[in-house]
Amino acid sequence: MVTAMEQVATKKAFYAAGHGYLDEETADWKPLVLQSGDNASEAEDWVTTEAMGIAIEALQLLPVPATDDSSIPTVLLTVGE
Repeated sequence: MVTAMEQVATKKAFYAAGHGYLDEETADWKPLVLQSGDNASEAEDWVTTEAMGIAIEALQLLPVPATDDSSIPTVLLTVGE
């Protein structure tokens, strides 16, 4: 489960084009598209500090690997790497 959550936070939910986490997204991790109004068909592609804060809190809770293998980093990777 921890691995699955890490994958979501670093590979799926992170929106590289916006350098952060989207305020809202679809079930397949894409920006929502406005359906009506003056801006219909435009993507809601803004990121928020609230969404980024939630992701950072979750990533900080991930366990650091306990191993003698020096090939495994002792700190978590930066999001997006």
